[in-house]
Amino acid sequence: MKQARRRGAKARTPKRRARAKKAARARTAKQAVEKRRAAKSRAAKSRSTKPRVARKKPARAKPATRVPRQTTRVPRQTTRAVGAEVVASLERDVRRLRSARRQLERRLTAAVQEIGTIRQFEIRAQVLESELAKRDAEIDRLRTEREEQLGGTASIVSTPVSPQAS
Repeated sequence: MKQARRRGAKARTPKRRARAKKAARARTAKQAVEKRRAAKSRAAKSRSTKPRVARKKPARAKPATRVPRQTTRVPRQTTRAVGAEVVASLERDVRRLRSARRQLERRLTAAVQEIGTIRQFEIRAQVLESELAKRDAEIDRLRTEREEQLGGTASIVSTPVSPQAS
């Protein structure tokens, strides 16, 4: 692998490489010796100059003698059985939660689809409202135009008068 030549650094020749490896080995050997010396000095410091005295072992407490109970008891379940029950109940909870999540996701999907449909109807209603407004404006324009043509004396009646009313 070629190394980038630093400014002012001499080119690496095979001799220089060999010297560098030798120097690196010498440094690591020196470091190993220093580590060993430090470990020996730590071990020497930790040793006590006084002779060791054997410690007395603490006296064991004698187990109290128990009188067996004569009552009928349900035998305790083993930890394995208890663990199996806990795992089974957790699995039931997980199944229940997953089912609830699926139902909620279905409801959410249905609600989103309904919102989309409602938005389409809303846009259509806005278009129809604008068309109605344009139609009403056109009717008003035609009425005013007709009045101007007739000289303002006659007006267009929007609802015809039925003959029965008179």
